[in-house]
Amino acid sequence: MKSFEITGTWWIPNKPENKVHGTLKYNASNGGELEVIGLLQESPQVISNENVFQNEDLILGLAEGRPITCYKCRQIHSSLFLNHVSEHKIVYDIEFIFAGYHFLEKNDILFDEFSINYSNLGSWLLDFPIYFDERFNISTNEVNISFKNQKNEMKLYESPEFVLFLISDLKYSRSINSRSLNQITYFKILSMNTLHFKDWMDGILFDMKKFITLSLDVPIYPISIEGKRNDHKTIHDFNKIERLLPIEIFYKTNHSIEKVYPSNVLFSYKDIKENTPLFFNNWFRISRDLSPMINLYIANIEQSIKILEFQFLNLAEAIEIYHRRTFDESTYVELPLFDELSAAMCEIVKNKIENNDARNTLIKKIEYMNQHSLRRRIKDVLRKLKKYDYLDWEDPECKLLGDKISEQRDILTHYEKERADKLDYKELSEYTMQAREIVRKCISYELLND
Repeated sequence: MKSFEITGTWWIPNKPENKVHGTLKYNASNGGELEVIGLLQESPQVISNENVFQNEDLILGLAEGRPITCYKCRQIHSSLFLNHVSEHKIVYDIEFIFAGYHFLEKNDILFDEFSINYSNLGSWLLDFPIYFDERFNISTNEVNISFKNQKNEMKLYESPEFVLFLISDLKYSRSINSRSLNQITYFKILSMNTLHFKDWMDGILFDMKKFITLSLDVPIYPISIEGKRNDHKTIHDFNKIERLLPIEIFYKTNHSIEKVYPSNVLFSYKDIKENTPLFFNNWFRISRDLSPMINLYIANIEQSIKILEFQFLNLAEAIEIYHRRTFDESTYVELPLFDELSAAMCEIVKNKIENNDARNTLIKKIEYMNQHSLRRRIKDVLRKLKKYDYLDWEDPECKLLGDKISEQRDILTHYEKERADKLDYKELSEYTMQAREIVRKCISYELLND
């Protein structure tokens, strides 16, 4: 997201007559910061003789001719003295900036459409075409390039809730010494229902960010994001066509772009372009149904400092979650027999254990005794992946891997000094890579199968 610094007048929605001067700064690393001179509230809450507590849900502004809405404004600094209100400043940390519109209430921050471009999106669109023609004339040694400066809009997916498009636009620019032709590609999402900004961020936009992160195996971040409302539009003077006006959105995010390694890419646009409806239908399904598993895997990708134990435990937990949510729950002993056995064991515990907490804990453990262990669950998952040709590991290798991942997890989570002293970090690294491959194959299976 582009950095900026703009100066203007600022006020809160219920006090439009009380305007103050100030400057709004933004960069992707630090987010937004608004510094105003004077008080937005006539009677702020006093924290001490020198400081004023003045958090605001919304601060509106007019800067360089554009309406601005600052959302979730938290005061971080004040040099205000109550007897010199107009001479001192207050600084707010701004969580979200909406450029191009005034929202008068926080419940009114509603959108019907979003367009969003992500870092490294070009690496996902490996063979997405640029529509231009290039010809070389041998006799004249001239190169002729022609192109149509028009948008290419491809529908990727449609559901009762929203429609997802991939938009490609060629941008041509020139100067005295150069000419450039750039392809700008982004996602456009049309919602069938008007949604609050929070619902967009926690829903479809979060799902799309996870989708690209998962596919490229690197953290990705929005580099531009625009929202539109059906009631915020203009009509072209010449052709009388209505056009929705964009509202630019800015918030704190990472501005770095990590290198994408082709060998780590789980899937690209090229892999799914022949059947995007099935693929995205499966993605939005597993993003909901397997959310804890997906989020654990994404957390490993986005972890800035790679801590081996964290990575391994996340992956082991992800495999267990996958088994619990996609396999029919099987047991060691048939349920009627186990019910009989557990009733007998619970009766013994009730009669022999006087401490109420200990008694309840043991009874709860008995209830789970018939559920399969992590070791068994890993082996079930590996058998499934082998059956559908997602793994080519030999049976003895699968059995050993199930044993080892379970054993390493127990060593890390159920501390026993003698076992912990034997922890081999070279082995742990190898099992982490293998567990990672299992999770990736599970996700691939769910994405590619109807």
